Amino acid sequence: MRSASLIIAIAGALGCLTSRLPAADPSYFRDIRPVLQRQCQGCHQPNLQSSNLDLTSYEGLVAGGKRGPGLSVVLTI
Repeated sequence: MRSASLIIAIAGALGCLTSRLPAADPSYFRDIRPVLQRQCQGCHQPNLQSSNLDLTSYEGLVAGGKRGPGLSVVLTI
């Protein structure tokens, strides 16, 4: 019984430590595309293209629409 409590305590401590580790680099397909699919592609798709913006592909996001680029990237050195 005592060893089970110790194992649970260690697992909890490891969970706290690993939750503070830096996340992997952002990924378009893993992190951004699902949000665009849920929130944006209803209006910004090839058939509708509100504001001439197609958000069904990375290329369409970068190209932008009537109001300019859909994505701006800032690089710091």
